[in-house]
Amino acid sequence: MVLEQCVPEKQNVDSKAIERMFDYWDKMNTHVHSCAIMRGGKLISLCAWKPYKIDSLHMLNSMSKTFTSIGVMYAMQEGLIDEEDYVISFFPEVCSEVKICENMKKMKVKHLLTMTTGHYPDNADFIINDSDPVKMFLSSDVLLEPGTKYVYNTGATYMISLIISKVTGMSLSEYLVPRLFEPIGIENIFWESDSDGNSYGGFGLNIDILSAAKTGQFLLNRGSVDGRQLLSPELIDRATSALVSTADMEGQAWLDELRECKEWQPSDWDCGYGWQIWRCVYKGAYRADGAFGQYCVIVPEHDLVVAVFSGSECSQYLLKGIWDCLIPGIDCCESNIGDSSVLKKRKSEFMSGSSGPEEQETDSLFGGVYSVPDNPLGIKSIRLVSYGLTEFEGCRGSYEIKSGYNEWIYNDLGFGVPKCSFPFVIRPYSRLNATYAFQGNEYKIRMLCDGYAYYHEMKMIKDGDGILLKCLQYPGGDSFEVRCAEVKGKDC
Repeated sequence: MVLEQCVPEKQNVDSKAIERMFDYWDKMNTHVHSCAIMRGGKLISLCAWKPYKIDSLHMLNSMSKTFTSIGVMYAMQEGLIDEEDYVISFFPEVCSEVKICENMKKMKVKHLLTMTTGHYPDNADFIINDSDPVKMFLSSDVLLEPGTKYVYNTGATYMISLIISKVTGMSLSEYLVPRLFEPIGIENIFWESDSDGNSYGGFGLNIDILSAAKTGQFLLNRGSVDGRQLLSPELIDRATSALVSTADMEGQAWLDELRECKEWQPSDWDCGYGWQIWRCVYKGAYRADGAFGQYCVIVPEHDLVVAVFSGSECSQYLLKGIWDCLIPGIDCCESNIGDSSVLKKRKSEFMSGSSGPEEQETDSLFGGVYSVPDNPLGIKSIRLVSYGLTEFEGCRGSYEIKSGYNEWIYNDLGFGVPKCSFPFVIRPYSRLNATYAFQGNEYKIRMLCDGYAYYHEMKMIKDGDGILLKCLQYPGGDSFEVRCAEVKGKDC
């Protein structure tokens, strides 16, 4: 995909509208990492919030599902899959070994795509927790008749990925390389896979922000790339339509909270669902959508694509910023000259704390070695060497984290990437940007997990001869708290 960059005003977009959207996102604490905006097929804005980087691979969470949908469309175009195909027809060897309920026998590919399988409620943990997830899925009780109710179902997307592997002889990720990734210029990708090498489908894809915007442009162009029609426009039109209603979607506590707030009525999650693609409140708009604000929003009416990665607890604010701040600035430029370079630099917030280390009450924390009880991060011991330098001993060996006061310091601990990033629980991450602060007798370190929505916040408080260690993963709120005893005879 040939990509041309220009200032927003060249595409009749007011730079000040982009600025207002970014300001709104920062005001609403959406913790944006990066954003790319395209209009008329041209890149008009590309921005990262320091210390995040434009070219870093980023976990898409459920935004991965839209790429799975594109894979299915290609397989349909090639005559390998039909939406009316029965799911059990792809797994005869498994079906011969387990009892299949009547509703499972009725389940079709289209039900997997639209998340109307009949499972109620859904439990996607089987994907990673069961030794034979296919057998688990096919033998599961399907309480409702397929096609009757929308229930968010990541397990269904995993089954789509397996079906693509069945009919193509390659993983979903491999299948998409010559069909999508190479034509639009996505060179660097990573997709988490199961023990057999099958892409998880519903999560686990990592790409950079510009690649996300290119994918949105591919959908907006209805499958055309540089004048070549690669994918059927009719398939894309169907995939991006509101094929099923999501207004009665249940089982999502965060959505219940949105619906209770008049500000979000209707919300962008109540507008219908296509083939692994959400519809939006703005007329004709749709989006690829991942947890904690991984979005690629396509607005055909304005020939507009907005891709954004974030770590937002309430990602509806991201969409509201597009509808209320950016779109009013389209075709309403205050100037024909405009210069996007005047947009102010953006950065992630540092830790809040008091003015300086010399004024703190935390000196007693430093020097000793503290034994850490069992915890999700696998930390065995911790030693606060000095402000900004902390040493850890863990199940992965010894390492240190350097953090800055009112600055970010990058650390690569050499762990590699998690084998599987689902579910959203606190876990070790290797690449971190760290900063520190203090509040009275509390010493705090904030660590941005590079390439993921999360950051970790560690708090250490003197507790007798030991310390109290608190760790929170945000967004999502997973946390732990342990009391750590000093290891006598081990100090600086």
